[in-house]
Amino acid sequence: MDWVVPEYGLGSRIDFEEMEAIARGLQQDGLGGGALLREFELAFARFCGAQHCIATVSGTTALHMVAHALDLGGDTEVICTPQTFQATMLPFLYRRVPVRFCDIEADTLCPDPATVERLITPRTRALYVMHYGGLPCDMDPFLQIAARRGLAVVEDAAHAPGARYHDRRIGGLSHATCFSFGSLKNMTLLGQGGAITTNDDALAARLSTMVGRGLHGERRERPDRMIGPYREPDPRYADHSGDSYSHDWVSIDAIGANLSPCSVQAAAGLVQLAKLDHMNEIRRSLVARYRQGLGQIEGMRFQAEHPGRQSVYHLFPVFFDQKETGIDHDDLIRAIEARGVRVNNRFFPCHLSSYLRPLGHQFGDCPVTERVWFDQQVNLPISPLHTIEQVDYAVEAIAEAVRSLRK
Repeated sequence: MDWVVPEYGLGSRIDFEEMEAIARGLQQDGLGGGALLREFELAFARFCGAQHCIATVSGTTALHMVAHALDLGGDTEVICTPQTFQATMLPFLYRRVPVRFCDIEADTLCPDPATVERLITPRTRALYVMHYGGLPCDMDPFLQIAARRGLAVVEDAAHAPGARYHDRRIGGLSHATCFSFGSLKNMTLLGQGGAITTNDDALAARLSTMVGRGLHGERRERPDRMIGPYREPDPRYADHSGDSYSHDWVSIDAIGANLSPCSVQAAAGLVQLAKLDHMNEIRRSLVARYRQGLGQIEGMRFQAEHPGRQSVYHLFPVFFDQKETGIDHDDLIRAIEARGVRVNNRFFPCHLSSYLRPLGHQFGDCPVTERVWFDQQVNLPISPLHTIEQVDYAVEAIAEAVRSLRK
């Protein structure tokens, strides 16, 4: 077969239903979020089993907003996994928040709760966990540690809409969960989008203010409703005065911005949400085919899916230990790609990245992460747009690559 299997990032599947929804969104007055956005937020909150959902323009924005709402700053610390995308780190860099890195579970690539407690200091305010590739972390130990030590748990669920942890969907378990709906994710809001889910009423109110150009802080009521000699109009009219006649701000600790998706995105998002479970099942069926075909290759192992942790396979990592097989990790990747299967490994360990090493992070900080990344990990193509025939082609190409390197 003479064709190439694309990398995993073909993107979310867009069909005629989304096109029809876009047309409905275009008919909304003003094209702002409005009623359609509120409908999407309520639907996604119900889907996740959360009390609140605040939609944002991107998953990165969601992470920034949560860090802001939690008042994370240079006098605080967070604990985070190094096996995540750069976007998880950006709010910490922006707000000068020191990061302490826990290690990962070698068989899941998710953060290992057993490596967390020793990292907690009096400055620690939050545990950030990443559901790597769509596989939920072992959340109970993280939640127990956080409850015992008075910390927030923030989930980076960019890969995991629809994933389940002990029969509960990701999104309603912790203090806040951040989702990404970019074009490469399991569902999309037309190329960009994100959301924050939470069960914390106060946090939800603060986040809603921040994504809607609002202010958050302390206000004082004015003794009269006068501006100089001018009284507040009665009845009121649209003059953009807001609460200027009735209140003065004593202190402002959060300043919002216009960070909400538009009605067209919300309309498409409602369709994508309705299809999400089906799209995730397609991913799971492709993984089953991969496992069936690759299971006979000596030295190959798969990401573990422990009881109670159901993945939605945004990524499909496999492991081929060069120390056990004698095959160089990088040589294997090059041999696979030479046969038309594009490997796009995710993610280079954050603590070793050029932007974090100057802050004191170094090789040896997270030995499991480092060993798995440099010696074992390979991410194979997967999306709802891939076919069984493409998976079969990829399986044979990988088998040929292994055979050629073992000669």
